[in-house]
Amino acid sequence: MKRILTFIITIVTPFIIQASFAKSGLLFNVTANGLPAKLNITLCLNGNGSLSCQTYTVSASTLSIKTTIPNHTYPAIGIKVNTPGYTPAGCTPIPNGYCLFSASDTTPSSLTINPNSMLNYWVATNGNDAASGDYNHPFLTIQQAQNTVRNNPLRGKYTIIVNIRGGLYRLNNTLTLNQSDSGSRSGSVIYRAAPGESPVISGGKQITGWTLHDPVLNIWQAQTTVSTFTMPRQLYVNGVRATRARTQAFPNYYTPTSTGYTYSYTSGSDPQYPPTWAHPTDVEFVTATQWKMMRCSVAGVNNNDVVMQTPCWTNANTYPLPWNFYLLSWLENAYEFLNTPGYWYLGSTSNSTAKIIYYIPRSGEDLTTADVELPVLQTLIQGSGDQTTPIQYLSFEGLSFQYATWLDINSTTNSSPSSSSGYVCDQSGFHLLGTNHSATLNIIGHDQNVTRTPGNVSFIYAQHITFANNTFQHLGAIGLDFDTGSEFNQIVNNIFNDISGAGIQIGGVSPQDHHPVGSQLTTDNLISNNLVQYIGQEFYDAPGIYVGVTTHTVVEHNDIQNVPWAGIAIGWGWGLLDPDGFPGLPHATQYMWGVYSTPSAAHRNQIRHNNIQNFLEQLWDGGAIYSTGYQGTSITDGQVISYNVAQNKRVAAGGNTFYTDGGSRFITLNDNVSLNNPSGFFDYGPCNKSDSFPAVPPSPELCLLNSLNYGTDMGGCIPYGDLNFTNNYLGDIIIFYNPCIIFNPDYPVRLSLNNNIQVSSSSQVPASILNAAGRQ
Repeated sequence: MKRILTFIITIVTPFIIQASFAKSGLLFNVTANGLPAKLNITLCLNGNGSLSCQTYTVSASTLSIKTTIPNHTYPAIGIKVNTPGYTPAGCTPIPNGYCLFSASDTTPSSLTINPNSMLNYWVATNGNDAASGDYNHPFLTIQQAQNTVRNNPLRGKYTIIVNIRGGLYRLNNTLTLNQSDSGSRSGSVIYRAAPGESPVISGGKQITGWTLHDPVLNIWQAQTTVSTFTMPRQLYVNGVRATRARTQAFPNYYTPTSTGYTYSYTSGSDPQYPPTWAHPTDVEFVTATQWKMMRCSVAGVNNNDVVMQTPCWTNANTYPLPWNFYLLSWLENAYEFLNTPGYWYLGSTSNSTAKIIYYIPRSGEDLTTADVELPVLQTLIQGSGDQTTPIQYLSFEGLSFQYATWLDINSTTNSSPSSSSGYVCDQSGFHLLGTNHSATLNIIGHDQNVTRTPGNVSFIYAQHITFANNTFQHLGAIGLDFDTGSEFNQIVNNIFNDISGAGIQIGGVSPQDHHPVGSQLTTDNLISNNLVQYIGQEFYDAPGIYVGVTTHTVVEHNDIQNVPWAGIAIGWGWGLLDPDGFPGLPHATQYMWGVYSTPSAAHRNQIRHNNIQNFLEQLWDGGAIYSTGYQGTSITDGQVISYNVAQNKRVAAGGNTFYTDGGSRFITLNDNVSLNNPSGFFDYGPCNKSDSFPAVPPSPELCLLNSLNYGTDMGGCIPYGDLNFTNNYLGDIIIFYNPCIIFNPDYPVRLSLNNNIQVSSSSQVPASILNAAGRQ
């Protein structure tokens, strides 16, 4: 036996037959049936003291094998399956990879070839898409691995793993997944980093060929192949976000008009930025006040009159003061604004297929050797199911998603639904597109018809999708977005860092979200143990994590820090989407958004054990955790906010740490902690500017309110009630701050403040709460 096995390992050449069998034809008769599988196998036979092998290709996985040698039983026939991922059932291969069985010409052997419990493919930056995709012959692209998995007849029957080796994978197009890429409960499809390696999936172009353009200001330039119809919004130098060239805050001498602004300088010491830009349509005007931020581009300049793009400008001004486009926070994206290290500008040229990047290096940056990345792809991964067939059972593990942008916001092509719509925020990254918006209805500060900010990694009608141990960074929209119909998904142990919008967005606010039918429901999703930091870098109104109108979403044990507005925001509608049409906003009227006879999908959501630090860093009128609308039908099935620690709010920012806003109902808040979160102030911008907010009766000129305190640890504007604050550790345990009480003095009802404890330091808080908050 030992002699036979020694020979088996040395002779595996296909179609080699020993001379003694040359007249006998094939060594074996193989009959195949059962589960379809294209298999390549090698059979080896020992006879008369010599070894012979034969290679076969079969199209099924159940084999019946007889020898062609008459009147003899062979006790040690060897079989090896050459197709990766398959093994003969009930066999432990010997070291050379063969399994042994016996057969004769009269007594066949029946063998079943099973796939391994996990089928593995490999991708490497030095791979080849024409290769087999096994460990030694990896694919070059993730797309080729995807196509191979999609066409594998065993997909869904067994777990399939795509192992992505370390290195940079630049995507020219979105990796688009649909139901044909799904796994199943029996076998998921996993895209993961190869063990011990760190692959990066990038939507960026590396910019090289830098030359000195202006030695006085140290402005460098490089040409790109970006079309003039494409406007990437971010640039990164050695992994650090650069700043689009901008003016100082609150530029003066611009007076609002019906179509934009008129510039008029008569006297004063404020810096001047006259509208004499070489490429005025590149310029973006920005306003940021209270919980809103808006960005509109210039359509043209006529002498000193700046005409803004519509419908962006029109939509922005469907809102009343101070939530419209009136106060100028800064101007952005002109060559003339380049004056500071770290500033950049992507400029137009006469060549319609190219743009020029201008950049002033920071100290220590050498553009001849620096890694300069311009994100040009909007979506890295798009996973889409539908109401009848969701995309499901996919996992993404240990990957880094980087350098994607948001192109639609600046689109000037007629094919884009957001053409010229800019960014007109309503709240939490939801914004106005198109022309279906009413100033009459928007007097409440909110619009019923809003659009979500897209995800740089995005899924819709998705179930049992897992993102674990990944990094999302240097992104220009939402880091990870799960849209309508998302169920049983898990977002765990990831890092979200340096993102223009929210880090995580799950669920939505459209009719199919707040009153879903069947599989439109977003339910039973988990967001756990993630680090979310430095989000909202470009769109200040974005929360760290946003949860729309969903059922049983659990947000737990996350670290959320350095966010411009709220740490976690949940819900929508301010009562107007709930059965009694509660008017939870100033100037709202009952049922103004329609009559709903059934409750919304908001039930049983839980926000617990999160550590939220350094919130409201740019805007005000927000909090560590912000809720709106009914969150159930009773306290029993309502929202629970528990064991969260919120600390170190920006001192000047007015807001409520635990903010139960308009229409909030059926919320229990227990055992939460607030540390170092003083009240803060109103902030309506400076006085004595051409665009300073005028008086809004009954208030005086709004900037005069800036010295007044706003908010406390508990509060909200016209919540409905049924709010239980119990056993919390707060700086202020008495005041529930309701700045809108004059609009509806009868609410909130059934507000319960029980056994809350006043604290001023962490030493007064149980260590068990502090230690359990955040990532574990």
